[in-house]
Amino acid sequence: MIYRLQILIRFAIIILVMVTLAVSGDCQSQNEDNAEFHLATVLKVIPPVQVRHFDTEEFAELKQDDLIFPGDRIVCSDGGYAALLFSDSAVELKLFPNSELTLQGQSGEDGFLKRLFLPVGILWTKLFRGNLEVITPTSVASVKGTEWWTIVESTSQTRVVVIVGEVEVKHRITGISERAAENTTAITTPSGEIDLTPTEEFIPPKIPSVEKNQTLEIELEDSTGQKKTIIIKYSE
Repeated sequence: MIYRLQILIRFAIIILVMVTLAVSGDCQSQNEDNAEFHLATVLKVIPPVQVRHFDTEEFAELKQDDLIFPGDRIVCSDGGYAALLFSDSAVELKLFPNSELTLQGQSGEDGFLKRLFLPVGILWTKLFRGNLEVITPTSVASVKGTEWWTIVESTSQTRVVVIVGEVEVKHRITGISERAAENTTAITTPSGEIDLTPTEEFIPPKIPSVEKNQTLEIELEDSTGQKKTIIIKYSE
């Protein structure tokens, strides 16, 4: 009886070890797959811009040619700017100062669906093919093959300015859905409304310029032989 009990205990330990190794292997494989699969590449950066990758809690400086993975969060501070291109060359993004963006992607019935979460700020998007959703606190903009701006104010009010094509805008609270055509602006309010208005006098934000501060020193000498240095600071 004791011998059988010892055999059962050993057998249970072996099974437990095998299951643990299998689960550990699956988790490691999933992490490796996620690390190998990148959503986008950074084309241009004007600091200050930071990124927090999906596998860390720390922010790091975003640099040109960096790879962006599902779950990564990008923060453009005042004066910051970032341009990205998805790995399949289907979507181009421009994130402007004082903006935050989290990128996600998953496979669905209609192919690979890209999701962008914009809690605040200004985002320019151009979709060449495929499916894309831009999600804000009050709206979900679903598009296929178009160009538009998404502007989220501090009050969570969202403006979707359609430049080319058509965008379906759905309110996240009430479920109301409207289609915004070319040269139309859809405004979603925290109260649950969607207003469609013709786009008038929309001036896109300018890309921040990179200024290089230079210093020019000029040494002057007066009639008495005394020297004086003039320092001129300028930007180029």
